[in-house]
Amino acid sequence: LETLHNIFRAAHSIKGTSRMLKLERINTAAHKLEDLLGALRSGRLVLTRELSTLLFHGADVIAELVEENRNRQEPAFDLEAFCRRLEEALQGGTAIGQAIPTRTVSPARDESDDTSSAHLAPPPPPASSQQAADAVIPSSSNRETPQTRLAGTTIRIASDRLDEVINATGEISLIQRRMMERTADLKKLARTTRRLQRHAQLMRKDGQTSIDELLNVQDLVAQVTLLARQTSTAFADDAEMQTLLVKDLQNKALGMRMLPLSTVFNSVARSVRDIAAAVGKEIDFVSEGGESELDKKMIERIGEPLLHMVRNAIDHGIEPVDKRRQAGKPDRGSIRLFAGYEGGSIIIELEDDGAGLPLEAVKERALKMKLVDRDTLEQMAEREVVELIFHPGLSTSSFITDVSGRGVGMDVVRKNIVEELKGEITVETTPGKGSRFNIRLPATLAVRSLLVVEAERTLFAFLSDFVDEIIQVQQPDLIPMAGYTAVRLREQFIPVFELLHLLNQASPEDTVSREILTILIVSNGAERLGIVVNTLESQGAMTIKPLPVHLQNNAWVSGITQAGNQDAICLLHVPALVARARQGQISQRRQARAVTGQQEQRKIRILVADDSINTSEIERSILESYGYKVEVANDGLSAWSKLQEASYDLLITDIEMPRMDGFTLTEKVRGSGPQGNLPVIIVTSLESEADKKRGMQVGANAYIVKGDFQQTTLLDTVRTLVG
Repeated sequence: LETLHNIFRAAHSIKGTSRMLKLERINTAAHKLEDLLGALRSGRLVLTRELSTLLFHGADVIAELVEENRNRQEPAFDLEAFCRRLEEALQGGTAIGQAIPTRTVSPARDESDDTSSAHLAPPPPPASSQQAADAVIPSSSNRETPQTRLAGTTIRIASDRLDEVINATGEISLIQRRMMERTADLKKLARTTRRLQRHAQLMRKDGQTSIDELLNVQDLVAQVTLLARQTSTAFADDAEMQTLLVKDLQNKALGMRMLPLSTVFNSVARSVRDIAAAVGKEIDFVSEGGESELDKKMIERIGEPLLHMVRNAIDHGIEPVDKRRQAGKPDRGSIRLFAGYEGGSIIIELEDDGAGLPLEAVKERALKMKLVDRDTLEQMAEREVVELIFHPGLSTSSFITDVSGRGVGMDVVRKNIVEELKGEITVETTPGKGSRFNIRLPATLAVRSLLVVEAERTLFAFLSDFVDEIIQVQQPDLIPMAGYTAVRLREQFIPVFELLHLLNQASPEDTVSREILTILIVSNGAERLGIVVNTLESQGAMTIKPLPVHLQNNAWVSGITQAGNQDAICLLHVPALVARARQGQISQRRQARAVTGQQEQRKIRILVADDSINTSEIERSILESYGYKVEVANDGLSAWSKLQEASYDLLITDIEMPRMDGFTLTEKVRGSGPQGNLPVIIVTSLESEADKKRGMQVGANAYIVKGDFQQTTLLDTVRTLVG
């Protein structure tokens, strides 16, 4: 009821203001809406879905009328007919039971494809009422979205935030005056130093020094020492205070440009309602964390990717009612939108309880589009298959509608989030359970904590949020792979690349050999990468400036910052570097397969089960470089499912995995009929004798401790078991 009161008061305010400003059409529409809301508030009318739809359209009409006045346009639709519709609803007429078409545009139109702007509508009304419905609803309603509302050059700032900035500037002015006062101390120090210098010159000239002169000189030396110590201490204190105040001012100034994500989330909620009606589905939509704040420039760009993902979740993800019932799910689908802070970043999650991504359909579509060949596709891990959905034109829908099916959505999502906003997006999907899209964005594009490094006499910067740790290792400790190396860190194998190799600025032959390597361990979601640099230069909050227009398509560089000598430093985009490293690993695996494929008619099939992406990829790289055909499962249950669907010659499994551990997996293999004699190698960080004994008891053929892992050890064990 309180919400209804608030809406009524808003309509009343619009009516009064428009009357004062002589905006007659807005006043007429607001007046009729106020009457209808008043009847609802008094209980004379009962709120129905149809009546809610009519009220939503009333809001659209008001927005259209505002645009009409702002752009001095001629009236675009029949307002009188719409008001008659409101009057019929007010009188309890049958008009409110008819479906009313909605013509709303997506938050941002993709000019490259006219179909990217979805015209969302519930099932059309009967033919007899179609013309009347078209007459009363604007033919091109520009419902205000976060993008249209925020695209201007102005922004509303809360007065308390403005007060904070003013107070901060006052504190800085005070420090500035104190530092100016220090100049008097410096002048006094300079005068005393000159007196001391003159006395010293006289003493050298006379050749003889009286006791009084010595005492005078000693006194001057003491004065200079004291003044220097006092002045340097005062300057250091003032400089430290000024640094804190400037940082505080910077944060407060940036805060003035921050807006709550509810600005976008509220628009998404309306879109969910309209899209669900258009495809005939019932959706429960829940948003959390809308109070989390994001830079205005990023708010302007995040609405379109979210809308694309919501549209796909409703049309592709959420199943029809009959299929949901067969799966034991409630009739109504569920979509959850969440935002929160993690470190210096904003995390946005969009989750549905639908059927999950149809990975087999994704594979078939990728083959038809010739994105990959069948042999490569069979070797791809599940996360690599999921990545294919972001390729332009790829859609698994067999029927193109005005909601989806053209394959022009997810590539836009990747472009906006990764390339333009320099964030990252990952996807988790479970067949029959649903999917979750995880987005990580910097809270602001202006000032961030950066780590500056030097590589072959060139400075580069990394966002500190992406850097997990910095290690130093000796060259012999690196593990050689097919075309690259890896380092073992806390029982996890992490690929290692020279920074300039990733940037295509040098080849492996140009690398200077070093005994001790400084390696940045960076992460992008679950993937980790080691980047070799020469030295660490500095770390701290630095201002990030956007790239010039002609460089903005560079996927590897997020922006520019400046060194103390004003030299420009490129801020590198870690997700792009991780993707580049992954491509390098895939390329090396393909080369290895091409060589060994000519030598063997039938490859031995090996299944690797490990929840660590890096470890499983390292093991796969080693085995494929020697001609084995390898598939990967990210936990024990996934491995068990793969074993039921296909035959393998060998299973390599970790022990500590979600959903099903390696001991249980091995026991199930030994207890099954077809795979009962399948050789099993356990590769784990558990090294106690009790664990090794249990491994033997459940039926493992070999037990390798990751701490003692060597490439030759794994290969020799595999050759012993399967040849």
